[in-house]
Amino acid sequence: MTTPLTPGDGPALQDLLERCDDYSRMNFGIPTGAADAQSQFLEGLQHVPEERKHLLG
Repeated sequence: MTTPLTPGDGPALQDLLERCDDYSRMNFGIPTGAADAQSQFLEGLQHVPEERKHLLG
């Protein structure tokens, strides 16, 4: 089951990203940043129109 995420889910998403730091290091070569969750909500896939963009968790 997937659930659309909202900015209110940011703290929980940030916690998850920090606990899964090995994913960031393995895929991007850098540790999880302090604002990675926030950037997912603000930036995400910049080339995708806003009405077609969904962040699921």
